[in-house]
Amino acid sequence: MAHNPALSEDELKQFDAFGFVLRRQTFVASEVAAFIDALEAVCAQWLGHPPRAADTVWERSCAESHPTLMKLLCDDRVFLPVVEILGEDFLWVGSEGMWGFEEKLANHHWHADGGWIPEQMSPHRLKVMLYLDRQDRDTGALRIMPGSHRSPYHDALLPCNDEHAKPGTPSFFGLPGQELPGLAIETEPGDLVFFNNWLFHSVYGKIHPRRSLVLQYGGAPKTEAHRVAMRLNGDKLDPHEALIASGDPHIQQMVERTQRALASLQGS
Repeated sequence: MAHNPALSEDELKQFDAFGFVLRRQTFVASEVAAFIDALEAVCAQWLGHPPRAADTVWERSCAESHPTLMKLLCDDRVFLPVVEILGEDFLWVGSEGMWGFEEKLANHHWHADGGWIPEQMSPHRLKVMLYLDRQDRDTGALRIMPGSHRSPYHDALLPCNDEHAKPGTPSFFGLPGQELPGLAIETEPGDLVFFNNWLFHSVYGKIHPRRSLVLQYGGAPKTEAHRVAMRLNGDKLDPHEALIASGDPHIQQMVERTQRALASLQGS
């Protein structure tokens, strides 16, 4: 377990330079077991039965759907690093829960998530990844292009987004995706990955079981260009009713900020 929930100065520099930071064994085995039980309970609600080997779940509002998972949002091991990366005015974007995968997505090719604008000072988009099964390079580990959250490297990799969307087996600069020079972030259950989802990233060779939780955050908009970019994705800022009803002060403040930002974007 990480002894200090706050990020060190070196970790913050790592995130700024490379776009990610990995915290080993943030959660102990008993906590991971509780997260798996909670995720299974949420998936059972969605499926109408306990998840089976052939079932696939990939749904939003997962953490908001179970009290054990919702506590992650106010756990200092998550909350403090998010504040340090995004600032105290950060916004909540939403969560996802994944159980298994469709075989056609065993390889999730190189791409960067939407919303990026070519400004060094644009607000970060942050994903916090909690993989509940071991992830190795060739069995589903998150791969990234370190530093690709910034221009001009990001711009040079934009053709990957077009290839990613093509059917079949795409080619990236004449190479199979597995051969592109990137970093595989191999993890054990209990590790926590913070990464800027403007990084170009991919996954290759997923295996079962594959269970994970994703918490998504955004930096508060600082310029009109930021507001325009966020306006295009404004529906993602609508907090779940369970968060609105929460009595936790961290969650209450986060919800209020996010609702104000959403109202401002809709009214402008």
